[in-house]
Amino acid sequence: MSVLKVFRRVSYIFLPTSTRELKQPVIGVLRMVKLFGWEKKMSEKLQQTRDEELHWIFKEKVRRFSYFIFLSQTRFFQMFYLLTSVVK
Repeated sequence: MSVLKVFRRVSYIFLPTSTRELKQPVIGVLRMVKLFGWEKKMSEKLQQTRDEELHWIFKEKVRRFSYFIFLSQTRFFQMFYLLTSVVK
């Protein structure tokens, strides 16, 4: 048995249970994807999901920026109105 295999087994034994429970399903899915040759399909699906997430993130940032601009302009016009009404 190689040193690397021994190290993996020993490090796996000392992992916290929660970490081990989280790793097992992920490793199982990765093995299944590799076994059935679904890498291309999965990478395309992941890329599509990432593109969709980036689209929604961009929309959210534009919405927040436009809201910020609207509020700052509204406050500016309110102050301008108050100042001009006092000066008259």
